[in-house]
Amino acid sequence: MVRRFNSAYPADKPVLVEPQALINKAGARVPGLDGRKMSKSYGNAIFIADDAETIRKKIMTCMTDPARKLKTDPGNPDICPLHQMHKLIMDADKCAEWECACRCASCGCVAHKKDFAKDLAAYLAEFHEKRAAIESQKGFAAEVLAAGAAKARPVAQATIKAAREAMLFDPFE
Repeated sequence: MVRRFNSAYPADKPVLVEPQALINKAGARVPGLDGRKMSKSYGNAIFIADDAETIRKKIMTCMTDPARKLKTDPGNPDICPLHQMHKLIMDADKCAEWECACRCASCGCVAHKKDFAKDLAAYLAEFHEKRAAIESQKGFAAEVLAAGAAKARPVAQATIKAAREAMLFDPFE
């Protein structure tokens, strides 16, 4: 059955709006442990559910500035995947200190990895606590999903109705 678009439907009132990407301060890509984009399928990801020891082990394998072979070699934090990940969670002053330490070779990459592991574990600690609390409440997730579905259902039904009106679609024709 062929349907025609309802030309009487106001063009300035879109029914279905295309979602736009929200890009954080890091941009579209977060570097992975191997320098490529972080991805579960690449096996180079740090997961928010990872415990502190797992985070530390993963970060200790993280690629750093390839030109910096020795602790005494000056580095470039702009191309260092470790620094790019760490700057997502550290404040500007600490970021400037690590950039200076890297460029001046006053501190090695192992120390930076240890500091990042400690900072990331601290950054995720509140999430881990909340997750543990939620996991301890049997049926909590199902209740939240049911409440969300009940809240979303009328909005979805209204959107479907508006889309059908805009397309002159009557399922009972």
